[in-house]
Amino acid sequence: AIAVRKFDDVTRTYLLQRSIVWPHGNRTVFYADGTYRANVPAGRYRLLATKGIEYRFLDTTVEVAPGRTTTKRFTLERFANMPAEGWLSGDVHIHSLRQARTDNTPLLAQVRAEDVHVANILKMGNVGRAYFPQYAWGRDGRHSQGSHALVPGQEDPRTLVLGHTIHLNLTQPIRFPDDYLNYQRVFEAAAAQGGVSGFAHGSGGLPGTTQGMTMQATTGLLDFAEVMQDSQIGTQVWYALLNLGFRIAPAAGTDYPYIDHPGAVRSYVHTGAAETPLDAWFAGLEQGRTFVTNGPLLRFSANDAAGMGETLRLARGDELVLKGSAALNPDIGRLVRLDVVSQGQVVASQPAASDKAMLTTRLRVHESGWYVLHAVGERPGHGAPIEAASAPVYVEVAGDTRTWKRDAVAAITTRLIGMLETVKHTAPEQVADSEAWHSMPVWQRDFARQLGNSRTRIDAAQKALRDLAEAAAR
Repeated sequence: AIAVRKFDDVTRTYLLQRSIVWPHGNRTVFYADGTYRANVPAGRYRLLATKGIEYRFLDTTVEVAPGRTTTKRFTLERFANMPAEGWLSGDVHIHSLRQARTDNTPLLAQVRAEDVHVANILKMGNVGRAYFPQYAWGRDGRHSQGSHALVPGQEDPRTLVLGHTIHLNLTQPIRFPDDYLNYQRVFEAAAAQGGVSGFAHGSGGLPGTTQGMTMQATTGLLDFAEVMQDSQIGTQVWYALLNLGFRIAPAAGTDYPYIDHPGAVRSYVHTGAAETPLDAWFAGLEQGRTFVTNGPLLRFSANDAAGMGETLRLARGDELVLKGSAALNPDIGRLVRLDVVSQGQVVASQPAASDKAMLTTRLRVHESGWYVLHAVGERPGHGAPIEAASAPVYVEVAGDTRTWKRDAVAAITTRLIGMLETVKHTAPEQVADSEAWHSMPVWQRDFARQLGNSRTRIDAAQKALRDLAEAAAR
């Protein structure tokens, strides 16, 4: 079995989280790289194997005769072949030590066993220090086998004042400990490297996330929000920012080994037939050609002309035809319904009764807006939700490029301006960062200075929000 690293421990067995569908009460599993040999007492054994959400489960029995070697070969059956259609899965949030190239072999085998094509391995930091070092960055730090790859990135800066950030596809790590609350500086440096930047835990449940996402959205530097984690999609902050007219892609990350195992949730990105699919994956994520899922596989288009992350331009009163579909591996669960969400409200819904569902809705459009496809399923015997959500399709009407929800802008900006105001008055004892033993000594001596330096950027974000509210009121 493959040796799996979790924090500083190395193990060959792994206990699956309860949120993961597994067809047996014994949830202690192991990873194999395609072959496995074991000495066992003679008898009958039940063999279970899975390989991510695109493959049917293998559930069979094996007879082992006394004193003899029994060899069995199995081929896993595909439920779907997303790479053949130009879609590659990825996990934007994995932590694992990569001090040397030898660390790549077991880690890549693990993500290949989960069929995660783009595994973003993140160095993690706080104001005091960084963890999970990477031996190299840029193309030298990538390690791949076929279409499966490990790519270095970082979760840093990371505070409970402005949230945890993620920066992918970097050529060098970025850290400014003496200016740590200046997230904009890191976002700008990542963009200069050709990186793709967003926020971890983007549902807003982590303190500071809403404020940090808001500030970076107003700068135009926020590419994505990690809205799916721990088998759940959180849309409150994402939808609010979309309703202000900001265009932000959804992403999914497991935060392995803290929350889930690689690929338990995943981002699919459309790379098409690109000659360099790995580069195309990051470009596609930045452009929003993506959906997040823990099972359902989505298709979504507007007027057969614009897909996820793309823009359709119409005249006022034109017909908008939205087509969505979802397919769910029946070994995982069954679909319940498909919804189309516009400006945060469900505008069309289609019940589902099997592993596939389709929805077509026709609307007359009179103002610009955004549309998301959301699939909901259920897992028999499992309490965790099963769902997927697409990146928005944006519709611009009569040349209006603002896809906001005009009548909601005032309320949203008022709330966000108030939340940013509280940041200005944060006290050092309220920070309570993770790994406090490393971060708090720094904050106790330097927090007031760094927060003071941040007030200008907070003021700028608040002004941008007020300008939006004034524009929406005209």
